[in-house]
Amino acid sequence: TNGSHTPPPPPPPPGGPPSYDATLENAKRVRQLPPAPDVPLPSIPRDFDDLLAEQSFEDLEDFMKDELAFLSLVHNLDVFQEIQTIADSKAEETKRLAEENLSQQHKLESLQKEVEQLQGVYQKKLQAFRTLEAKQDSLCAPPDIRMTLRKLKEAKKQAFE
Repeated sequence: TNGSHTPPPPPPPPGGPPSYDATLENAKRVRQLPPAPDVPLPSIPRDFDDLLAEQSFEDLEDFMKDELAFLSLVHNLDVFQEIQTIADSKAEETKRLAEENLSQQHKLESLQKEVEQLQGVYQKKLQAFRTLEAKQDSLCAPPDIRMTLRKLKEAKKQAFE
């Protein structure tokens, strides 16, 4: 071959990380992930005068002393119910997506085995190519001058004998 041929980069060691170039090429091919979803949260009330106006002073003191009573009050707020509904829907969505991902696991594993098999075939063919390329390079290389002169002298001797 001519001098412009550059051999492909060596493959990464088995079990080793991919090369920078391989990672860069993969990043160009793979669709970029979308940004994190924007979860619309309800606006948090600035004051609770309406809610607290209905409570007696003793009830308000109980809320400060009794965490369970305070949590009961918080859980009855409309804003808490909205947040809980959003959290429940996100949990359901996450569960659905996780199940969808798990349903693809078998396909992914079979593709991984196929890729590993193809990598093995590639390595064998690459080795055969390199062997043939080295043989071609030696056949196409210019002859050694000393060897050629020695052969010519031997042929001359034989011709005059």
